[in-house]
Parts: sequence; C-alpha cells; structure tokens
Amino acid sequence: MIPKLLKARLRECQAWPYEGKRKLDIVDGFSVSLEPSEALHEQEFVLASAQDLDNSGWLLDMMQSNIQLCVDEKAGKISSVRRRYHHWWLVLVDMIGWGLNEGDQEMFRDCVVIDKNGWDRIILIDPRDPNRSFEI
Repeated sequence: MIPKLLKARLRECQAWPYEGKRKLDIVDGFSVSLEPSEALHEQEFVLASAQDLDNSGWLLDMMQSNIQLCVDEKAGKISSVRRRYHHWWLVLVDMIGWGLNEGDQEMFRDCVVIDKNGWDRIILIDPRDPNRSFEI
C-alpha cells in the first residue's frame, strides 16, 4: 500500500513548480521530505537518508538482512540439485533500495557483507527498470 501511495505522491510533485523543501505526508506515521539536490543524479528522486523511529534500521542494514535471508533460503531450496549444475546465480528484485544509484551501490559493496552461501553471483535488479542491475 505505501509504495503505491508514495509513487503517486511523487508523481504529483513532478508537476508542481519548484518551491524548495517540502514535506509529503503519505499515510499516518509515514512522511517524506523533499529537498533539491546540489548535484545531478540518474534518478529524479534519490534517497538521501532515512529515519525510523521504531529503530528497525537503515536502508543498507535492511538490505543486508533481507538479502542474507533470501540467499540462505534459496540455497536450502536448491541443495538437493546443486550438483547438477556447475554455476548458480541468484537474481533478486530490489524492492528495498529500488536499484541504488552508482554511489550507493559502491557504498553497499564497501559496507555490506553477504555470505554468498555457494552462489557464484548475486544480482540485484531495479524493479522499475530491469536493465538496471548490480552484482554484489
């Protein structure tokens, strides 16, 4: 529900005249603050930071936890057939980071440790553009 509402609100913003900083209330308890960037980015909207008053973590921490869960679960599911093939790739749709930009991808590679659990390659795909992906 929140991703669809957020997307709709951000689309509304694209038509608004530039007014500097702005806060968008998405649902009760979830809002987004928009601020113009000093630099150009690949995407029109770029996550600069996140604050979770419930202390469930930052973006890269959430990605690390969820990717590791997927890696481990999928490794268990293929364990009985692993010997049939020489190479195994795991491709995940990135519904948390939404296809991090290049700078964030570099930070992800520097800061996040994933136990590949036997996977030869792990690739994250941007759900908005399957041509955008990066390997971890």
